[in-house]
Amino acid sequence: MDDSVRLKIEKIIELTKRGIEGEKENAKLLLEKLLLKYNVSLEEFSSEIKRERVFFYTQSESFELITQILGLIDDGDTTTCETIRSEKKIFFKLTDSQYIQAKELIDFHLDNYKAEKKILLDDFYYAYLSKHSLLLPSKSDEKPNCSELERLERSMRIKRNLSDKTFQKKIA
Repeated sequence: MDDSVRLKIEKIIELTKRGIEGEKENAKLLLEKLLLKYNVSLEEFSSEIKRERVFFYTQSESFELITQILGLIDDGDTTTCETIRSEKKIFFKLTDSQYIQAKELIDFHLDNYKAEKKILLDDFYYAYLSKHSLLLPSKSDEKPNCSELERLERSMRIKRNLSDKTFQKKIA
């Protein structure tokens, strides 16, 4: 299985068996922490029995992202998904190792998606103001720093893709 989280846990299990000096103890602590985090025993982790898991979401974007990830993890078995949108829950049958992988991927991608979306919306806002000449002149004579230049470059790329529709054209 190409499951990165499962492989990580399997490597940690191997370290608990074959590690030297402090490696064994550190691996045992890390393994306990991961298994506790997902409420899974070592025996259950090795099991291939699928159990129903519940994933909660807050927005339709989260729902879409979670279902995409679950679909990739489930090896193409699409009969295991059930949703209750009014309660914002997704029920999915997964093995313990699949569940751990799903939780890790979902947590990572939801956080990453939110951060990327915030940057994109900020850039879009700036690009829109710039495209329609709504930006107030800068009061600072300081040169922009590196991150401001990157933001300006991203905004200019967005600006080029915005329509040329203007208020004046609408009046005419």
